[in-house]
Amino acid sequence: MDPIREVWKKPVTSTAVNRSVARRYCVAPGDPAFLSKHLTPESLVVQASCSSRSAPGSFPGVPADRESKRMDQSAKKAFTSCSMALKSTNATCILGRYIYALMDEAKGHPGLSQEVHNLLSDAQVAATQVIRSGLDTSGSVARAIGTSIATRR
Repeated sequence: MDPIREVWKKPVTSTAVNRSVARRYCVAPGDPAFLSKHLTPESLVVQASCSSRSAPGSFPGVPADRESKRMDQSAKKAFTSCSMALKSTNATCILGRYIYALMDEAKGHPGLSQEVHNLLSDAQVAATQVIRSGLDTSGSVARAIGTSIATRR
């Protein structure tokens, strides 16, 4: 008797129910008259759809004229480049923090000469400057990201 085949022969006591599918594809209770009934011309839904800014057949997120499209594209490019700059700045700050912690741990070893101790202190100061410049850069990049978001339509 193979135990793997025996498992498949046993009846299942409870059926598995995928609850997320049941929630997504639920049928509305009662009479689905809203599927076959048309809205009256005076209803708010019809008035709002007729008075929308976008022309029929166009998407509301796409600007209508060329200048707006160009501004939108340049704002997208600025946002992308700023987000890449933010990632690079983040990596720089992480590296500066790593160097600072490494030098701090190396200074704790006994028997180091004064020259090595001074060198480790200078490396810590340089790591602190890297972190500060990264923070300043991230502030500038954050303002540029905010400007690119505000420029987009």
